[in-house]
Order: sequence, then C-alpha cells, then structure tokens
Amino acid sequence: MLQKGALILRSRNSTWLSGFIIALLLTQVWLNQRQAQPYMDELYHFPAANAFCSGMPGGVGKGNYTFVDWARITTPPGSYVFGCLPCWLWQGAKRESCPLWLWRVLLGTLPLTLVARELLSMPHVSPLDASILCTFLPLFFAGQLCYTDCLALWWYVRAWRKQLGQRPRAPWQSSVCGLLATATRQSYVIWHAFLGWVALMRSEGSERVEVVVAHGTAGTIYGLFFLWRLVVQKKGVYFGDSERHEPAWHWSNCLYCSAVWFTCAGGWRVMAPSGTTRFPAPIACRRFASGLRQYWPRILILFVCVTIALLKGTYVHPFVLADNRHYVFYFFRYFILPNRWRRFLFLPIYVLSTSSWWRRIQSAAKSERIAISLATILTLVPCRLVEMRYFIPPVMTTEILTSKERKRSADIAAMLLNLLLTIVCLGIFLEKPFERPSDLHIYDPSPGRFMP
Repeated sequence: MLQKGALILRSRNSTWLSGFIIALLLTQVWLNQRQAQPYMDELYHFPAANAFCSGMPGGVGKGNYTFVDWARITTPPGSYVFGCLPCWLWQGAKRESCPLWLWRVLLGTLPLTLVARELLSMPHVSPLDASILCTFLPLFFAGQLCYTDCLALWWYVRAWRKQLGQRPRAPWQSSVCGLLATATRQSYVIWHAFLGWVALMRSEGSERVEVVVAHGTAGTIYGLFFLWRLVVQKKGVYFGDSERHEPAWHWSNCLYCSAVWFTCAGGWRVMAPSGTTRFPAPIACRRFASGLRQYWPRILILFVCVTIALLKGTYVHPFVLADNRHYVFYFFRYFILPNRWRRFLFLPIYVLSTSSWWRRIQSAAKSERIAISLATILTLVPCRLVEMRYFIPPVMTTEILTSKERKRSADIAAMLLNLLLTIVCLGIFLEKPFERPSDLHIYDPSPGRFMP
C-alpha cells in the first residue's frame, strides 16, 4: 500500500514538473522573440560568461558589446563555470561564441527547473508548495534571464535537501553545495551558515561531530578567502564595484522584504483559518481582530520599531533613482522621495506583513527562528540597493522551513494569485516596451521594459 502511494506521488510530481518545464520553455521562446539583445545585468553577465569560458581576460563580443568591465560585476564566477562545458561544445560545433538564448537557459531556465526538482524531492514539500515557490515573481523572472540568482538558489536548496539525507555523507554533500552557492552569489555565505546552524541543532552525538567538521571546513575556507581579500589584495569582502556597494544601515530593506513575501509569495496564508477546507474572509478578519486585542502590546512595540526603521533606516541608492525600469524606482519616486512622511503610508502593511512573517516561523524551533532572523538581517540591512531579487533567499527559506503547515484552499489561492501576477508582469515586460535614453556607462540599444 505504501509503495503504491509512493508511486502515485512520484507520478504526480513528474506530471507537475513536466508542465512547469514546458511553461518555462514557452516563456523563454517568448522572451527571445521580444528581447533578443542582452538586457539589464545581462549586459555584463553575457559577455563576461563568454569571455570567462573562452579564457579571454578582455572579453570580445559581437555587435556593440565589445568589452567586459570585470570591476562592475559583483558576483563570483561560479555561474560561468557551470555553463562552460555546454559553451565549449557549442563553440566547437558552431565555431562561434555562445548565443544569449543558450546562456539564458543555462543560468536561468535550467537552474529553476532543478530548483523545482529539489523541492519536490523534499519529504515535506508538495507540488502545490513547489508551485507557489517557483512562481514567486522575482524568482520566475530571474529564471528567464542570464542572471545568477536561480543557479545560486539551486545549490542552496540542494544543500538543504542533502542535509536531510542519510549520513555520513550528507553533511559533506550539503557543505559542498553551500560552497558552490556562495561561489555563485556571495551573499549565500550567510545562508550557508544558516543551514550549518540548523543541521547542528537537529543533530546529536556522532552526527553532530560530522556536521561540525563538514560545515566547519567550509567556514575555514570562507575565513581564508576573506583574509586573502583583505590582507593580500587589500580589497573589501565584496566583489566588483565596492564603492557603490558599501554596507549601510538599511533597516527598511527588511520591511520591503516582508511586504513582498506577504503579497507575492502567499504570506497572507498565515491569516487563513486552520482546520477548514474553505477560506472565508470574515473568519480571517475576525481572527485578525482577535489577534490585535490579544497581542496589542507586542504589536505596539512592532509599530514603534517599524516607525524607527522607516525614519532612520531608509536609504536611497543612486542606482534606484537612475533606473526607471524597475518597479522599485516608481515606489521610491512616489512614496519615498517627495517628503519624509509619505513613506509612512505603507506602515500598516509593514506591521501586518512583519507580524505575519514572525507568526509564520513560530512553527520552527526557537534556534531556527533566531537563525533565520539573523540571516535575513545580515543579508538585507547592509545592502543599500533595493531589488526584489535580493529577497529570494529569505522568502524561500521561510517557506521551506514552514511548509509542513497545510491550508489547502489558501495554498491554491496563493498559487493562482502568483500565476496571475507573474503572467501580468511578464506580459507588461515583453509586450509594453517604452523609449528611454541609453545608459551613460554602457551602450544599450534596447527599449525600456518594466520588471521587478
């Protein structure tokens, strides 16, 4: 009976994964028909990837993209290494550099497919959970472009799944995958530390020793690398343009993240009533009002903290003001810049989303709640720039950590809302371009396109 149930579950997972792959490929075809030229960060990653895999330090591309400014690329080259073998095969067969669509598949579509597969392999993640996570708006967008977010996330999720595997190899496999995630996007060093801490707290005896040795070895590698950067190279720990990526006290970034999690990743499901197959709004409203009456001192403290974060912890990065293609630009333009007090219009949403996030992680152990809070703060607060892509690790970690809670009707609603939001934003991105002057620092003939 158990074997039959496992076969049925495996069949459902395969069907869902096949449908998701088809949707990704169709979207990729749509994208390459509408935007065949490199766009946004692809202007750096695409020629850099070809240059890296071809062994050319200067990077010679085609058309107007005739150089690679390595100093502006703020990610390690791990993502380029991942795509080198297919790139070499293409170059050997075609006698030309790899096309953009291939790099988009290698760094976006393929890793996002692998993320979905890893999620389905976790014992507590259902196809419905995977659907909600994989259609998270900034993640799905990154899965279409030659960006590094999806590949880093795949290594991270794989490290998490390996951590759930059979010992004694599991800690070492998890540690290696965490290292590869950091070699793709440097911010994942924090989330690797989070995974190591969770593994340590969940193990005991000889298993704990294995975890300490495996993840401790990775920590030693990180320490030696940072020492080399600081002492030998005399540079900061950040790759690339360190002057424009210096750390700051940007506490508002955590508020933006909680609001994005609440609206775009189904975070509002925490308000759905449990023990019922329906999700009537009046019940949710009554529960919310009851929570206000019961926990009003905590909510008042949270209200004060959010107010201070908005007042003292808001930073406006020059990149945000210079780029009218991200939705964040218009948020800052209309709600942050006009005057100091307009930003408080969203204060109720920040309080609601932050309290909902804290309630969401209550199902985790206390040590895990502290760890995810610290990892989120260390990832977002020092970051001066605001991009929805930066919220992918904390959002995904929150949902994977708490995915055991089942509220099926709310889950279905979240999946449908995610799909609708993704389709609408993707349609605007591809079918509603607008004219804009080219950037001064790099030649970009593409029209403007709105994106998260």
